[in-house]
Amino acid sequence: MESKKGRLISIVLAAALSMSLAACGDSDSSKKDKADTGSAAAEGASSAEEQEEKESKAEEDTTTTAAEESKAEEEVTAATKPVAEVLAEIPVPEVKSAELKEVGKLKKGDAEFYDCFLYKEESEEKDICLDYLGKPLADGKAYYVNQLGKSPFYQLYIEQTGDIEYSALMDAEGNILIDLDQKAGTYEELNDRFVKVYFPEAVTTDKSKAIYYSTSRQFSTDVKDDDVMYTGTVKLYDAKEKRFLENTAQPIDPHYTISDEFVTFYDSDSNQVIVTTDDKKLDIGSASVTGNFITEYKDGKTEVRDKDNNVLFTTKYTISTLTDTSDFYSIYDSETGLRGIMHKSGTVIVEPKYKSVDYLCDGYFTYYTDDSSKQGLLKADGTEVTKEEYKYLMYFNTPGFISAGKQDGKYDMIDTEGNAVVKDQEYGFSEGGYVKDGDKYAFFVINKKDLALKLDSSGSYLGNFLLYSNKDNAIYDLVTGDKILEGFDKAYNAYGYIYVITGDDITIYKAE
Repeated sequence: MESKKGRLISIVLAAALSMSLAACGDSDSSKKDKADTGSAAAEGASSAEEQEEKESKAEEDTTTTAAEESKAEEEVTAATKPVAEVLAEIPVPEVKSAELKEVGKLKKGDAEFYDCFLYKEESEEKDICLDYLGKPLADGKAYYVNQLGKSPFYQLYIEQTGDIEYSALMDAEGNILIDLDQKAGTYEELNDRFVKVYFPEAVTTDKSKAIYYSTSRQFSTDVKDDDVMYTGTVKLYDAKEKRFLENTAQPIDPHYTISDEFVTFYDSDSNQVIVTTDDKKLDIGSASVTGNFITEYKDGKTEVRDKDNNVLFTTKYTISTLTDTSDFYSIYDSETGLRGIMHKSGTVIVEPKYKSVDYLCDGYFTYYTDDSSKQGLLKADGTEVTKEEYKYLMYFNTPGFISAGKQDGKYDMIDTEGNAVVKDQEYGFSEGGYVKDGDKYAFFVINKKDLALKLDSSGSYLGNFLLYSNKDNAIYDLVTGDKILEGFDKAYNAYGYIYVITGDDITIYKAE
């Protein structure tokens, strides 16, 4: 496969200017009363009976209006949960040990391992890519597989003829999501649901019109003279619903902002476009999209609506999104200039009292109150777990633990109670990572809250808190520190599956 590596066309996305414009305005206008009980007397043309009938109708209309307002108020109130109920719904961080489930077998020689995928040498001149069970991909015509970041999506390069090279998109099981006939050039993962898809249509020499470019060099930061640039169309693919969002299609490379309900971006004319995730284009006037809501500030309050424009609740604060969460929002008090936290139900769980708040993980946030930008750890119930003493706090995909950068340049690992369970390391922590401990490599064991697993040489992280030690050929559980599999020759990870080689046998496991 090394000889085939040079055949891979490294795709580098063309840079595109993303404009961030804030929609603002006040479209509220006063409304006339439904009933005008003085009109008959002013005209002097109605009989007493007619006047009585009008007054009765006016009273009925007033009663109906009051009932409607009361119902609307009830609906707004019903949309807001008590603080205690909101806090009770936040899941407690928990990590369970993975179980290895056997899903298949291969014989040694049936497959070789390279990067994230399997392949087999068909001849001296040709290698073919295999799926996770060792079957040829694309009828044996696939020559390279590239995982899109850490997503569950894989770009499949297939032998073809023509001036423009296209590629397919598949999942970890080898199911083709976008085939070659759809003429996609390359892809970019946005999250575990949406993929940005680039459709090349023609070669261009105008960099400002290119949606992406390809290079013969493996690494590139800018377009060079020998690179090929393409014009074309960019749009989103929804892997959950297995369809394109056609209303997201653009002749440029947009910066898509995605929530569970909305996609927002700016088109080639710098106009903001709002599309629901079921591919409906919206016109919301002077309102804005904030996370999963449509929001509009008027009459001194923010009205919060759903994608169908139904009012959910109102708040006196300005609300904005927090990164990596759709459950919580930042609220801003314009009178004090301070920020707090609101739950998606509209319940304010932390009143504005901080200069800044940001979401971290599992119902925990960072906060600071002054211009020093020193961060502290804040719990959703308002408890300040730590003082503002850290240079920064970072979640490293290990529930219940946070990497804490200190002012002296060293790092502690703290738990969600603020305790430093590992202290004074030279580098920050990462999921399944290690620290050097003399001549040994020390790995963090979650249940022991310590660097309790110490190996003579480093191992390979297999995901799901499983570690392969290449010194004693064993797989360890980083939740308990226990050895869960041993007595084999080698272990690999491909397509998210674990391949264990013993003699001439390869056993395929899925970690659950």
